Amino acid sequence: MFEESPNTKESIGHFTRVFGQYLAPLGHARVLNINSAGCPFPPSSGIYVMPSREFKSKLSDHAQKFFSRNRYLDLSGDETLHGLKEAYGQEVQGLKFDYLVNLHGKCVMIDESNLTFEAMNTRSRYRLLATLSKLYSDGYADYKSEIGSFRLWGRISFVFNVVSELFAKTENVIRLTTLGQRSLIAYGWLKDEEKVHIRENYRKYGALKPKIRLDEPYTRTIKNMGEYRGELTSLAKDYAILGVRNLSETLEIVEAIASSNARFNFRNYLCDDDIKIVRMLRGYNINPRRTSFVMVVGFLKEGRSFRDICHLLGKPYPTYKSTISHYKRLAEDRGLLDYGIERPEWWREVEGVRRLDESDLPLSKKKQSAVYTRLEPPAGEVESV
Repeated sequence: MFEESPNTKESIGHFTRVFGQYLAPLGHARVLNINSAGCPFPPSSGIYVMPSREFKSKLSDHAQKFFSRNRYLDLSGDETLHGLKEAYGQEVQGLKFDYLVNLHGKCVMIDESNLTFEAMNTRSRYRLLATLSKLYSDGYADYKSEIGSFRLWGRISFVFNVVSELFAKTENVIRLTTLGQRSLIAYGWLKDEEKVHIRENYRKYGALKPKIRLDEPYTRTIKNMGEYRGELTSLAKDYAILGVRNLSETLEIVEAIASSNARFNFRNYLCDDDIKIVRMLRGYNINPRRTSFVMVVGFLKEGRSFRDICHLLGKPYPTYKSTISHYKRLAEDRGLLDYGIERPEWWREVEGVRRLDESDLPLSKKKQSAVYTRLEPPAGEVESV
C-alpha cells in the first residue's frame, strides 16, 4: 500500500502507532493541510469536529512534527488581527497601508476555537473570520481601523479544531464563511473502549517522532489532474451527500486533498495512492448529529415522496413531514438539491434577441462574454417600421 508515496506511508504508519487506525486518517489530513500552505491553489484545509478530550490537539501536535517551525503558525483562539500585526507585521512606506503581515507558506492552526466564538465580541469575531477567509481565498486581505491599516499577504492553509458541542451552536456561522465552504469538515468520535486503548497507546508511543521532516513546500503544478477527473468527481459527489454540501465545494476539496498528498511525496502527478487518501477520508464527512438529514436528502435525490421517506425511516408521516420539508429547504439552499422550479431564461423572453455563440463573434472579440444582437428577419419578410 502506498508504494509510490513513501512519505504518506510513514505518516499513516506514525499516526496508527500512536493513535490507532481510526484517528490515523485525521492525523494525516492535518499533515496535508500544513503541507499545502504556499502551494498552488486550491490549498487543503480542515475543520475538525470532535468531542472534548479526544486527541484533537495531540493530532495537530504530531502533524507539526513532520515540518520545520516556519511552516505553520499556532494561534490562540482569542488572537486578534492587531495581534497578528504586532507579531508578524513589518512597517512599509509609500503604500496604501502602513504594515505588511507576511504569512506566505504558513498553515494557520487554531486549536482553542471555543475562545474564538466565546471570548471575542461579535464584531471582532466576524472581522477575524472574514479577513482570514479573504486572505485564504485571494492571497491578500486589507484591514483598516482607527489605529492604522495593514495588509495580510500569502498563500495559507488552515487547521481549525472545534469541540462538537460548540460546532452545533456555530455551524451556520462557519459554513457561511469562505473558510468553511472550502475546507474539509471532518467529524470524529471515539467509543469508550477506543478511548482506553488510545490513551494506553499514547503513553507508550506518544514521544515518537516521524522519520521525515520537510522544510520547504513542493510547489510544482500537478500535470495529470484530468486523467483522474472522473474518479475525483465521483468521490466529490459522495462527499457532498454525506456532508450535505454543495458539489462545487466538494469538487475543490477532493482536488486539494489529492494534490497535497502528491506534493507531500514530491510528485507533480496524481496516482492511485492519492485517490486512496481521498477515499479514506470519505466517511469522516458524516455529522453524527445529522445522520437522518443525510438519509432524507439521499431519498429526495432519488425522487421519493415525503410519505415514502417516512415509511422507509419508520417515522409517522403527520409529524415527520415538516422535518423532511425543513431538510429539503436546507439542502436546496446549500445547492445539494435543485429548487424544483423552472429557471427563467430572461434573454429568450425579449423578442428578436439572442445570446451569441463564440463562433458568431469576430476573432478579435471572442473574449467578450455577454454580447447580444438584433436578429435579422426571416428571408422573404420585410420588417415593419
